[in-house]
Amino acid sequence: MNDEQALETVKRNYNDVKLVDSRSLDGRNGRLTDAKIHQLIVYYGSAIRAHINDLESMKAACWGSY
Repeated sequence: MNDEQALETVKRNYNDVKLVDSRSLDGRNGRLTDAKIHQLIVYYGSAIRAHINDLESMKAACWGSY
């Protein structure tokens, strides 16, 4: 399963679950839209590829994209 499929599964399985702020995870609330899933994949993939030889800087770059 790739990253996009995993995020789509989370979106599908938790679509109707209300979070702490009484809003759901779905795209109607601007949370986990298809565009946001693609953006997350691009950001994290870029951070990982840019820091392939240094784990600490990779972790910092991933947290920075968060």
